[in-house]
Amino acid sequence: MLSIYARALYDAGDRAGARRALLRANTEIRRCLGPDHTYLVFNHLQLARMAVDDGDEAAAVSSLDELLRITAKGTGRASTVALARFGALYMRADIDERQGHDDDARARLAEAITLGTAIHGDRERCTGTTVNAGFAGCDGQLLLINLDLAGFAVATGAGGAAVGTPASPPTCRRSPRRWRT
Repeated sequence: MLSIYARALYDAGDRAGARRALLRANTEIRRCLGPDHTYLVFNHLQLARMAVDDGDEAAAVSSLDELLRITAKGTGRASTVALARFGALYMRADIDERQGHDDDARARLAEAITLGTAIHGDRERCTGTTVNAGFAGCDGQLLLINLDLAGFAVATGAGGAAVGTPASPPTCRRSPRRWRT
């Protein structure tokens, strides 16, 4: 509930309140469920997105590294771990690219592909801001909701949200503030 409350605070413009709510949620999750519980991963993804929106790449990298550490253990539902790890790797690749570390960015995206994730399209001639990906064994609506909460502009439908399952009708979600015109 604190995670949803944090999102509402963030959308209302209270970034500091949203960050406090997420940090409090993480404290309670660690206390009740353990320090490496997968419930932490989407909160870290959201903290990273907030940090990127605020221009604090160091804080974003810290949250993403913690998420990657937790998901490296492989505990929890495989599709959830793969989805969160993909999001973190994609965000880190974006930061690496902005910092001029193109090789690191490509390596992170290549790792994402090994997670039951299929990246569709030509990897050499693609835009840096759009990815058409499929996640094996992941419910499309769960994918949509969690990636949207983490700040990704997401649609399910014709491109397919999950590998091997029928796509739901296309649904567009709001894009991160920095992508709006």
